[in-house]
Amino acid sequence: LEDIIHKDPVDMRAAESQLKQIEAMKTNMFLTHLKAFEEIKATLTPEQRSKLKEMTEMHMAGGMMKGCDCSMMEKEKPQKNEKK
Repeated sequence: LEDIIHKDPVDMRAAESQLKQIEAMKTNMFLTHLKAFEEIKATLTPEQRSKLKEMTEMHMAGGMMKGCDCSMMEKEKPQKNEKK
């Protein structure tokens, strides 16, 4: 694609064709990942599925520690009035 878009003039048909190929590969990768994830979920116990859901929601919210109610993490953070 890079070779195509750096030519002057740009071959629009070649660019379009290449972009469609790239998007088809991205779609295929996403669907393969989704299918594998669903197959894995099907083997989990209800408790494991619940934990996976929690972990997925934390990940979607911005990271593993975001939203974590972990008392150890709270002890590591200096308080506003506490001297370092």
